[in-house]
Amino acid sequence: MGQRFEIPNGDFQTQMLDIDRKLRETQQVMVATRDEIKKYLEKVNTIEGNPSSALIFYKWFMVKERGLY
Repeated sequence: MGQRFEIPNGDFQTQMLDIDRKLRETQQVMVATRDEIKKYLEKVNTIEGNPSSALIFYKWFMVKERGLY
């Protein structure tokens, strides 16, 4: 069986606008957070003073070490 919920008269539109506003704000926060995380990961992935990726440097190091071993 289903439940029946009463919708208040006149207040429904205000509630929908408030929910839409909160949804837009949440989406903006998510986009800003994703951008900040991306910037942080790009910063962590670079070697100071060198445009190369830290991951590529580590990969070259491991290939070299494996070859020497």
